[in-house]
Amino acid sequence: MSLSKISFLLLVAIIAVSGCVSMKINKLSEQGQTAFQNNQYKEALSHYNEMISLAEGKDPKTEGKAHGEAGKAAYALNRFEDAISHFEKAAYLNYINEAMYVSFVQVTQKVDNLSKEITALEEYVQYFPDGEYIDAFKKRLYITYATSENWEKAQKLWDNLPDDAKKQEKYLEARLKQAIFHEQHPRADNIADQLLNKNPDHITALEWKAEKHFWRAEDSYQKEMKAYKNNRTTSQYKQLLKAFEQVNDDFKRSLKYFKRLYKLDPKKAYAEYLGNIYKRLDDEQTAKYYYDLAD
Repeated sequence: MSLSKISFLLLVAIIAVSGCVSMKINKLSEQGQTAFQNNQYKEALSHYNEMISLAEGKDPKTEGKAHGEAGKAAYALNRFEDAISHFEKAAYLNYINEAMYVSFVQVTQKVDNLSKEITALEEYVQYFPDGEYIDAFKKRLYITYATSENWEKAQKLWDNLPDDAKKQEKYLEARLKQAIFHEQHPRADNIADQLLNKNPDHITALEWKAEKHFWRAEDSYQKEMKAYKNNRTTSQYKQLLKAFEQVNDDFKRSLKYFKRLYKLDPKKAYAEYLGNIYKRLDDEQTAKYYYDLAD
């Protein structure tokens, strides 16, 4: 038999095998879908795993879809780590399916894996800007950014949050922390006021107000005392007395917030602040009382 005839027969054989594989993959896909729809998740997973074996390294598109569907079946079986593995492989192979990403987000929440949840949420938001869960997932993504202190991404996402979220306490709290991190003090003040209007006992907002007034007063106190020690003149003394009016005002404002905080949660750190404030206000007896509580 000539070489050309052998080559031709080999080509025919390859095409025939390829066609058989393609038919088998299609059949497995149909069987997997039917089993999944009938809540036969174990059978569905078996079909999709076989489908993966046939497509692996040969057909990335089919392999990606098989991993995505296998992940959903594994998730339904509470095999969470297997589900995540399948979803990650599907994403790597560029399988973009909304239902898969919804399950991907849900399973990462089940296992409490924040970094993988962020990845799943980011990809959902990127691929499905008009998706059914876009608003809910944007809000959740913002909270995950705040939880992981990824303030740069949080700041970029804020403007794209649904309007209702921007008025809710938990998103405002995250926004306050973001503003504090970026040293956006006027914005932090504004957000803290909004939070305290909604909830007078909001800890983060109270702490911001209390510490802001305390350190503004303390820094000014130290600055003016140093200036007076270096220049003990009448004019410098008058400047010191004038500055102390604002210093005392800030200490009293800080006192109000720290007293509320201590009432809500008698932390030693709050007690120490209160001791320092009363000391600056020349109330040594009350200062000692709080210092003792801080020990």
